Amino acid sequence: MERPESGGPRTASNSGGTKRRSRPEAVRALGERLVAAGLGVPAAARERLAAGVRQVRGATGLTLAMAVATVALNGSVRAPDGTPRCSGTCCRCC
Repeated sequence: MERPESGGPRTASNSGGTKRRSRPEAVRALGERLVAAGLGVPAAARERLAAGVRQVRGATGLTLAMAVATVALNGSVRAPDGTPRCSGTCCRCC
């Protein structure tokens, strides 16, 4: 593949002398054609989806951290002899 002197995108000439697009340009053009045909996801929707996925991942991490902190601060729910610890106010089992 030839690299233009201006530092622009790469192009290559086929035997017919016409220019071909570089791989990233070809993928982008294919994506644009799919969006135009209603078969692809527009860039704005992809960005919103990615933001939503990041929020869910963050919430998952926070939930796990809170669960670990709860177990660490509350200790075991069983007495050393294996019987459940209960004050009688939570479930009236005592």
